[in-house]
Formats: sequence, C-alpha cells, structure tokens
Amino acid sequence: RYLKPILAGLAAATATYALRPALPGWEGLPALFVFAPFTLAVFFAVLCSLGLSPGDRRFLASFLEAVRRALRRGLIT
Repeated sequence: RYLKPILAGLAAATATYALRPALPGWEGLPALFVFAPFTLAVFFAVLCSLGLSPGDRRFLASFLEAVRRALRRGLIT
C-alpha cells in the first residue's frame, strides 16, 4: 500500500537532486518554479508506471471530470 508512493518519492527526489547541479545559479523562487513541477512530474510518472490502485483511479477519474466541467463552464481559461 505504501511502497509505491515511497519508491516514487525516492525516485523523484533522486532525479531532482541529480538535476540540481545542471542549474547551479538557480536559487530561491526561480528554482522553486523549475524544480517543484519537475519533481511532481517525475513522482506521478513513476507512480503511474508502477501501477495505480483502484482508489487512485477513482480519484483521478473524479478529478478529471471536475476539470472537464470547469472547462465547459469557462471557469478555467
């Protein structure tokens, strides 16, 4: 139950730690804007590649439906 998220988190942290020396001058808020989305993307990619649980699939389906409704209403541009 907890092994997949832990492995995904470790992979994301490792990838972010490996990317950090490639951008040595980035600190503070600019670094946050680069590394946070990168870390989240790696986390979700690894988590999806390890397989989603039925609960995760239900959550994602519900979330995507809410986004679609908001797009149809024009709440998200």
